[in-house]
Amino acid sequence: MTQRGSALNFRDFVAELLTTGDAVDIGKPVSPTLEAGAVTRRVYDTRSPAPLFSALTEGDPGFRILGAPAGLSGRPGETYGRLAAHFGLGRDTTPRDLLEKLISAMRATPVPPRVVPTGPCKENVLTGDEVDLTRFPVPLLHQQDGGRYFGTYGFHVVRTPDERWTSWSVSRTMLHGPSTLVGPAMPQQHLGMIHRMWAERGERTPWAMVLGAPPAALAAAGMPLPAEVDESGYVGALTGSPVDVVRAETNDLYVPANSEIVLEGYISPDETAPEGPMGEYHGYSFSGSKPQPVFHVKAVTYRDQAILPVCVAGTPPEENHTIWGTMISAARPRTAAFQRPARLDGLVLLRGGHLLDRRIRRHPAAGAHGNDGTAARRRRGRGALRLAHRMAGAQGAPGGRRHRHHRHRPGRVGHGDPQPPHDRPLRLPAGPRNPDGPLPHARGGARLAGAGRRSSVACCPSSSKA
Repeated sequence: MTQRGSALNFRDFVAELLTTGDAVDIGKPVSPTLEAGAVTRRVYDTRSPAPLFSALTEGDPGFRILGAPAGLSGRPGETYGRLAAHFGLGRDTTPRDLLEKLISAMRATPVPPRVVPTGPCKENVLTGDEVDLTRFPVPLLHQQDGGRYFGTYGFHVVRTPDERWTSWSVSRTMLHGPSTLVGPAMPQQHLGMIHRMWAERGERTPWAMVLGAPPAALAAAGMPLPAEVDESGYVGALTGSPVDVVRAETNDLYVPANSEIVLEGYISPDETAPEGPMGEYHGYSFSGSKPQPVFHVKAVTYRDQAILPVCVAGTPPEENHTIWGTMISAARPRTAAFQRPARLDGLVLLRGGHLLDRRIRRHPAAGAHGNDGTAARRRRGRGALRLAHRMAGAQGAPGGRRHRHHRHRPGRVGHGDPQPPHDRPLRLPAGPRNPDGPLPHARGGARLAGAGRRSSVACCPSSSKA
């Protein structure tokens, strides 16, 4: 029997958004090449209903894309309605209600997943030579991106060789070939930790990736739970019901039975390929690509008329700041004093570059699509959020050691400009309209990331659990 409800069934989640008017079914032809990304960025900026693209001009007929799955809503009293639907809560849920729900589940007894013989994700099964990822409408989200990104709102499933720990980890993946993806698996992150365990044995890492996952599971996969803690047990405690999982076709991993799309295979122990650049969550795109592990896809299972959710990362507020910022806030409460607030697109920028939306705090260690707060991610988060602090006109923004994750230090925007009044939205300094070139006043290799000429500044879902 299929699990129901918006927290444990992505299809029910989409249906609820459509019913309440917080999503709109777009039946006109839309291209996954920049157009879907540009529309989605506009949705973030205007707090419009989430776009469900049902007539895509690329990929096999029947596949759909959902943009802005955790964007903020412009409906009065329902600002956080899409976030609340991830957990089966009412549309009038407040940020405080969300955090209290998430924190209470951390104190509860974990509820392990329930193995079922089959599920909706098995409605279509492709193996061997049938696997062709190009049949899916994999989008090009930003015009500076180094490729098409399949995984921007999904999670990896990996397990330690001794089978004691299964990790659900959020990390982006870029299309590399008809049966391969490439993406980060940093050694300090949960995905990278487990990949390293297998690589040290000279073995491939059994792997799966879940797209259109149960929304509560997707949220938890981006939460900084401790190493060796299974996210599935937390999701069971959070929703009050075990997550139904089914065995993969080609390995011994288990994936949520209600998933829209599941990719299966392995991570090569030593093979790498260029990945990126991709627009980053702080609104910049860095030049050049980096060698990252190659993910080999040996099987694909998916629902009829499968829906691929996408996060078009960039300036706030999008999923990196809303859903994963919320999860990080719940797991890592902070009590440090903040100073010199300035408005930033409905969010509040405070001392140290922390982003708050009322009670929702984004931890400075949070990279885009990351969740275990390692030193590497802290450096990345501090560097990115230092930029935001400079955008507010602050001098000498704190943030620890100098950002070293990227080869080029991001350019500064409006450094030394007068501090804007606290009651007005922050504005970028005036400059020529040039979505393809460097920012006015910018230095180094950083550029604005845009999804077409009409897009806002946009960014990247980065790596797993950091």
